[in-house]
Amino acid sequence: GATEAAMADVVSLAAAVEVLHSASLVHDDILDEADTRRGEQAAHVRLGERAAALVGDFLFATASVLVAEIGSLPTVLLISKVVADFGRGELAQ
Repeated sequence: GATEAAMADVVSLAAAVEVLHSASLVHDDILDEADTRRGEQAAHVRLGERAAALVGDFLFATASVLVAEIGSLPTVLLISKVVADFGRGELAQ
């Protein structure tokens, strides 16, 4: 089986992916002008667009830190490319 350290890395990576997903949803709701997310007010409706965009940015940064703390350069590069792809997609919208 996997070592305890390896399992901790898997948990950290899973958390980072969830945080990354949340960040993308916050930004997507702003771009799509969606009023709700999962039956609740979207962040930009509750906080305003500027504050919600900053929350999304903070979540992207937090996900990046979680990945970096794993200490795997290939993983950092992969997640960095995913974040860059999100940015390209937002610009295209």
